[in-house]
Amino acid sequence: MHIGIDASRVNIDERTGTENYSYHVINALAKIDTENDYTLYFREKPKSKFFQELTNNNKNFEALVIKWPRL
Repeated sequence: MHIGIDASRVNIDERTGTENYSYHVINALAKIDTENDYTLYFREKPKSKFFQELTNNNKNFEALVIKWPRL
């Protein structure tokens, strides 16, 4: 299955409630799910360290930038 996730809020330096929740859900999925493919949608290019940390170098994850005011 191919799953798309709005990850635009987790690409923020100072994450709060919603941003932290999204970050940890995506991070947990990256650790346990190797069957499904994920596309993480961002408003701007994800920070390289951030993206590596988030996906734990899981090859099932890709980033796609959509430069819209809202996803």
